[in-house]
Amino acid sequence: MAKLSEEKEIAKYKYQTIKFFPFDVEPGASLVLTSDPWAFLRAWLEIKIKNSRGDNKSRLVKAKYFIEQSEGFQDAADKIKLPTKATLVYYSLLNLVKAFLCSKGLDLEIKQESHGFTLTEIDFEIKIYGKMSNCINIFQEFCKSLDRPIKGQTTIELNKVFSDIPEIHEIVFSLGQMPKRKYLPVEIDFISNVDHNKLFTEIKYKKENESRLPTEKFLKGHRLSYFKQIEDHKDGCAIFQSVKKKSYRTGSSSNLPVIYKNICKEYKNLELNTLLTREGYKFYVNLNTNPFHQLANVYLLIFYWGNVARYRPTVVDKIMTGELYTIMSESIETCPRQFLYHLTSLMTGNVCAVPKSKI
Repeated sequence: MAKLSEEKEIAKYKYQTIKFFPFDVEPGASLVLTSDPWAFLRAWLEIKIKNSRGDNKSRLVKAKYFIEQSEGFQDAADKIKLPTKATLVYYSLLNLVKAFLCSKGLDLEIKQESHGFTLTEIDFEIKIYGKMSNCINIFQEFCKSLDRPIKGQTTIELNKVFSDIPEIHEIVFSLGQMPKRKYLPVEIDFISNVDHNKLFTEIKYKKENESRLPTEKFLKGHRLSYFKQIEDHKDGCAIFQSVKKKSYRTGSSSNLPVIYKNICKEYKNLELNTLLTREGYKFYVNLNTNPFHQLANVYLLIFYWGNVARYRPTVVDKIMTGELYTIMSESIETCPRQFLYHLTSLMTGNVCAVPKSKI
């Protein structure tokens, strides 16, 4: 274990503290506080449309249409109860995903489109398709845009999906639907040496979590080669420092924004999950992940709820009268809002957050 002997300080850019965000933002980015992400998305798209032309403008116009559809489905869902509500929420997420894909350059309407997954004959299972040559696989394109592409056709059990969603993690564990907790809360700091020419990161978790979670899995996979553990801090944390320190320049020729974005890209391989709270974004390391991005897991789960509501009354009866109802209800109430804020941030390149004054 390395010692805390090196002089260092919290890194800043243009006098702003550099923080980690899983969005394509500049170092030191400020929060964009909005209680109405729909309105922010529409305004952002209108500006982009005015400044675009040709095929790109056409895709952005489609994105705006899908955003309006998504908001309409969610407004309708807010007025009705489960299980019907689940179907409308899924169509809200579907249109939001299509808007996101259009904004990232995917042409829709050019061929038939597929959801990319379906129910199976087994009650609590989802079949996920790989590449489909005769149509656009929306789920495949979504996973690709999140840098977690689908490797091929597979099936996944429902409990493997909802156990990988941080918003409902504690409820899932409390109801005995997963054997152990898997989300380790962490803090991430960007660190500079005192000469301000080396940038690296430190990630830490409170040692009190060692009795609640299998923290021995922290230094596994990509994290094993990316971090080294250093001496525990006096506040009772286990601290891990990135092995590589990236050289950067300051002043008029500063390349710090490029270095920052490269580090954020590297973090995509470290199984980090994000949760938006009133205090801003909180981060968790998934100690036992499944193959999909957390947003893809939310999308899969809401698809399942929405489609059994349409086609499987017997399964719906099992859900509505059993332990899964709590998970269904909580995910339908909580996940779409988180999904909206996260996707809005990814689409616009801003750090969108909830104002603390919002009740």
